[in-house]
Amino acid sequence: MRCHVWSSPPLSVARPATLPILPVGHLPGLRLRTRLAAVRAQKPGGDDPPHNFAKEKSHISSQFGKVCRIREGLLYDDSRNISQYLIIRAKDAVQLASHIVDSARLMNVTVPNEIPADTIHRTLQAYAETFTHTADDAYNRTVSINTITLFLGALRGLASVTHILLEAALETLSHQHPRESLLEYAFNRDVKIMHREYNRRMDELQEDYQYVPAASDIHEVLVIQTLRQTIRHGMNATESIVQLMMARRERALGKYHTEREKALGMEA
Repeated sequence: MRCHVWSSPPLSVARPATLPILPVGHLPGLRLRTRLAAVRAQKPGGDDPPHNFAKEKSHISSQFGKVCRIREGLLYDDSRNISQYLIIRAKDAVQLASHIVDSARLMNVTVPNEIPADTIHRTLQAYAETFTHTADDAYNRTVSINTITLFLGALRGLASVTHILLEAALETLSHQHPRESLLEYAFNRDVKIMHREYNRRMDELQEDYQYVPAASDIHEVLVIQTLRQTIRHGMNATESIVQLMMARRERALGKYHTEREKALGMEA
């Protein structure tokens, strides 16, 4: 039985039973574009926020606007506020997925049997759709334990994909510049530990939410507070580790280009 935070009738929306998560590990060598700046220059707006998943972001913004226009009286302020909060965080999650897509575009796949960039994009697309479903549930007041479980699972997927991209950058550096890669692998030796700690924290959040009682006049405040805390902690943890790994990836790619330019200069 679904445990609804709000008692409105549930909608018949098909949801994936599981979310695709790409395997974490070393990828074969990758041939990168010659300059990071050239890749960034190809993005609309230069350094503006990424423009991926525009449809999802537009839909979520529309849901937020409709929630803001609801006028039901003071007794419903708490439920409206948590709806707005969930929708905002869903859009934040889509934006984070968009940044990861841009990070994936910094590489060209050249080795057979490798995970291509478009596969990574499709995986992130699935996560973006999950975040959109979360916004829909928040608007329709049909948020359930399953809603939160899928949301947290999609956040974990973002972290897994980013881990793959970091490993790909390190692998590329090791193939082209083995000596320099030793320093980068040493610098990133803490990433696996942080990723394990992140997954442990997400397990705790999901486990804690499983024991939240069904919404009622007595427990509604507790449910809303727990829901807000779960989403906030999950988003904060995911944003932290994803941003760190993307920064580490850019550092490794920067080393790759620096060493490559040195080698080209010596050949000249």
